Amino acid sequence: MNRTILIRSAPPVLFFASVLFGCGGSPPPAVAEPVAPSVTCEAFQELRDGACVYTVEEEGLCMEGHAADCTVAGHIYLSGEVAEANDEHAAELYQRGCRGDDAEACGDLGGLYEAARGVPEDLAEAARLYAVACELGDGASCTNLGVLVSEGRGAEHDPARAAGLFERSCGEGDTTGCAYLGMAYIEGAGVAQNLEHGIELYERACDANVAFACNNLATVMEFNPAVPLDAEHVMELYELSCGRGLAWGCFNVGRAYGEGTLVALDLERARTQLAAACAQEVAPACRLAQSLETPAPTAEQTASSCTAPAALTLGREVTGTTEGATNGLTATCGLTAASPERVYTLRVTRPTRVKVDLFSAFDGVVHIRSACSADAATQVACNDDVRGDSSSSSGERHSSVEVDLARGTYFVVVDGYGASASGTYRLRVDRAPAP
Repeated sequence: MNRTILIRSAPPVLFFASVLFGCGGSPPPAVAEPVAPSVTCEAFQELRDGACVYTVEEEGLCMEGHAADCTVAGHIYLSGEVAEANDEHAAELYQRGCRGDDAEACGDLGGLYEAARGVPEDLAEAARLYAVACELGDGASCTNLGVLVSEGRGAEHDPARAAGLFERSCGEGDTTGCAYLGMAYIEGAGVAQNLEHGIELYERACDANVAFACNNLATVMEFNPAVPLDAEHVMELYELSCGRGLAWGCFNVGRAYGEGTLVALDLERARTQLAAACAQEVAPACRLAQSLETPAPTAEQTASSCTAPAALTLGREVTGTTEGATNGLTATCGLTAASPERVYTLRVTRPTRVKVDLFSAFDGVVHIRSACSADAATQVACNDDVRGDSSSSSGERHSSVEVDLARGTYFVVVDGYGASASGTYRLRVDRAPAP
């Protein structure tokens, strides 16, 4: 008789245990999990998915031989906007890009050598790199090289070569180069002087947001007598350059409001703009801002200036000095003319058009008053500098007023610009020539 033997299977875990442990046995030692090998990434790399990759993707492409990506990676490390800023590494990336004939990399590396940023200052090396980049077609580098050549920094001073570089960069679309070329034509530096063409170049650059071109254009329009004076447009240009971040533009805005020649006198606005320019290390702005803080003359100071003034005679010249004099009067031109002054009397016996000329070894100001008083209402006329004639062949500054005076006694004041201008002068008063 056949017998079937049934074998009951134990629960898998218990069966496994009984096989391993046996009756009364000890558990085997635990099996350690496998440990991944340690990975150490190089500088400027990070571990991603078990592999080292460059933190800045463009740097990885740079290492594969893409020169333009070296330049992009250099920009990233220079700005610090995407990765932590590192000027030295940016210079290394620009160097690699330049070796790959990327014009922008060569130019930017030249800029680092000029600014001593990430590398030691080396103007000769900056000029060399700018020249390489210029030849590779980077217009901005042609401009930068032109500036060094025009100033004789890192390269031989050569105005003609500089003008040629500016001409090239301007032709390649670098509007900053157009601005420098405009300056060359206006000054006749390395090219034949051409005021009209210089102004055209300044206008082109200003329209392209080159702030210093707007400021320089305004300066030419304000002071060059060969250019019709449009005070409103001049102020627009100064304001524009200031708004675009040019400290010298803010200085000129403040100066204009402090002088009251281009625009109505506004000392508060003058203080604000001059303070802003001073904060950006424009030294003249600091001096003018300090002048505007000069306290108003006291009654005693005014009386001292007005005591026993000497008389003037039409057609005659007098000489003198304001050194050691008192500041007892101010004016609405010449940045309030808070400097020491000398006062003269002028008697007019019948209505006369009078011309007063002041030639001074310092930045002089001349004003005529109906009374020897600090009251602004007594000022009849005031001038700081004759436009286009700020100095004579002898180095003197020239101020002049021409005004119709009724019968009476007037006070002619020889003053100085701001709060600290003084020195010797010549003063002449005569009838104005017939128109």
